[in-house]
Amino acid sequence: MSVSNLMNDYWGTEQDTAPTLLKEAGYQFAALYTHVPVAPSTAQWEVKQDPQRLARTYIFQHAGVLKHFVNELLEYQEDVQHHGSIVIDELSVEIEVFTKNLNSVTEADSDYAHQCDLIYQDVHHYNMDDEDSDQARKGTIVKIEL
Repeated sequence: MSVSNLMNDYWGTEQDTAPTLLKEAGYQFAALYTHVPVAPSTAQWEVKQDPQRLARTYIFQHAGVLKHFVNELLEYQEDVQHHGSIVIDELSVEIEVFTKNLNSVTEADSDYAHQCDLIYQDVHHYNMDDEDSDQARKGTIVKIEL
């Protein structure tokens, strides 16, 4: 059963009641939100068994971004002294992590997974700067800062 079906059952109608509720609460901008789509995010980490572990595969468009990701991840592992399995296959990196002496997922593994996601987001941002610099050196773009 979907959330929208549950809410339709709750309100007893299929019409969107959010604007009415917002107006009743005194919000002037209620008309702007007549139909706001809400979609749940899907977890990209999966829990595998035997032993229980977290797993995710990251896909990259360029080897340079992949290299930055792996380097940052290796630095993180050394900082926290918690290591996962890292398998590189062309432009993908598969990561599995679990607490080896317990053969199970612990808070340290959840933190590791979260940090992987942050690193993945981060390397895409600073790699854009690297690509701009490379293009500027080749003469394809020129950045002028005032």
